[in-house]
Amino acid sequence: MTHTIAIATPVRQAGKTAIAVNLAVSLAVCEKRTLLIDCDPGQQAGYGTSLLTAPLKSPGFYGVMTDRARLSQGILASALPFLKILPAGADFSKADFLFGEMDGHAFHLRDRLQTAVPDFDYIIIDTPAAMPNLLKSILLASDWVLIPLNVDIRFPVRLPVQLSEITKLVSLIQAVREKGEARLKVAGIVLNQGGQAGDALETFPDDTLKPLENFMLSSHIPDCRAVRDAFAVGKPVGVHDVMSFGAMAYLDLAVELTNRLKLS
Repeated sequence: MTHTIAIATPVRQAGKTAIAVNLAVSLAVCEKRTLLIDCDPGQQAGYGTSLLTAPLKSPGFYGVMTDRARLSQGILASALPFLKILPAGADFSKADFLFGEMDGHAFHLRDRLQTAVPDFDYIIIDTPAAMPNLLKSILLASDWVLIPLNVDIRFPVRLPVQLSEITKLVSLIQAVREKGEARLKVAGIVLNQGGQAGDALETFPDDTLKPLENFMLSSHIPDCRAVRDAFAVGKPVGVHDVMSFGAMAYLDLAVELTNRLKLS
């Protein structure tokens, strides 16, 4: 069974792209056939360019969605045997207009991904922060949403805003599912850029955290040097320093997530 997971958050600078890339790499290291789709305007999921064997040979996401190429032609091999990548590609800035043209087009991505399902165990999609039509299409095409929560204690003022917006996102996902518009579920909320998970949770008032507590994953991504160094050189930490604490944290996330999805 293929699991399509959208990495989404309603706030910026939560570490969404880093989690999408490093989770995809960790799943591939665990020998899960994984496809990483770059749907973020920053197009950084192709650090990517350090993993792709031929980064300029894909028509990209927009080219595939406008029928200029088949999905199989857009997907590129990477340096990891179990990981393939669909880059955002040229003209990606037009993608939001494409998915806003007509209601039926919102399901175009879902229909396209069906052709890839037999080839992959996991499809990870790095979602855009400011393209509402494209984001809606991604959510309609996904089985799960993984939500990053930045708990960097150096910026405590961001925490209440993030919690409020994430609570709204979780409610929206549940409403969409209840209406039968999608099979979407929340895979979990992953704490990012924090210290020990317990320390991070202590910064939140109980009444604020309660609506989200059932979605909190035990895995958390530390703010450690290995993660920062890997980002600086444009590589996933699991490739840059495979034995580091950061790489182990992403492997823990991959294992927890796969186990959770099996039970759902």
